[in-house]
Amino acid sequence: MTVFVEDFGAFGDGVRGDTAAIELAIDAALNVPMNPLNAVALLFFKQKDNLIFLGSTFSFRESSYFLTAEHCLTNKSEKDIVVVSPTDNIVRSVLKIIRHPSADIALLLVDVPSNNQVESFWDCVGNYSLGEEYVAFGYPEDSIGPNEGKPTPRLFKGYYQRFMDHNSHMGYSYYAGELNIPCPGGLSGGPIFRPRAPMMLTGIATEGIEAATLLDSQEVILHDGKVHHDHYRSVVNYGISLLLYPIKSWLDEHVPLRKRA
Repeated sequence: MTVFVEDFGAFGDGVRGDTAAIELAIDAALNVPMNPLNAVALLFFKQKDNLIFLGSTFSFRESSYFLTAEHCLTNKSEKDIVVVSPTDNIVRSVLKIIRHPSADIALLLVDVPSNNQVESFWDCVGNYSLGEEYVAFGYPEDSIGPNEGKPTPRLFKGYYQRFMDHNSHMGYSYYAGELNIPCPGGLSGGPIFRPRAPMMLTGIATEGIEAATLLDSQEVILHDGKVHHDHYRSVVNYGISLLLYPIKSWLDEHVPLRKRA
């Protein structure tokens, strides 16, 4: 297997993460690569005898830790939430929820069954760049069609088209990457990772935004001499990725570093 050290977070300055990136690249070259789809699960709200889908979630560093978008958990406690992995079809109880103080992200500590088959993403990287390609995976819901209302596994590919400080309409603030595709409902909480190093994360899908682009403007002079302007706009939908590296100190505080193979 051919690996590239920069895919594992090396900045190339000999200071920021180069040693860790080299170790990760060696592990990737010597071991069977993890399957990122086996790290992603569904988040449900327990309401009496029913399970209500909330969003996507994924295992990070160890099988007992999952990350998701915090807005998926609004006003909900540990006893209200379960994690279900299609990899082994096991319902996992949530033991603890740790919410980030400002960003749209939460950490779930879950029960690990003895027959666990869930894999974990290794870590996050910070050497991303404009135009970088990504892969996103999660369980968006269809609003029409034969799968209406049903979480459906889908993989998306695209590129980062800008990076910015994001102030969400939901009250969160964090450094984010704007995706060239929309973020449909249900994809929130899903991982965004590198194509050549799928065990390495760049971000987590959080929300979608709309941007109106002016396509044309026409000036019309009416009979009374007044001027009327017609503006034609196109509304474009983009997805938002919460970038994990800027909050790495928070992740390191609560999640043990991955143990080397």
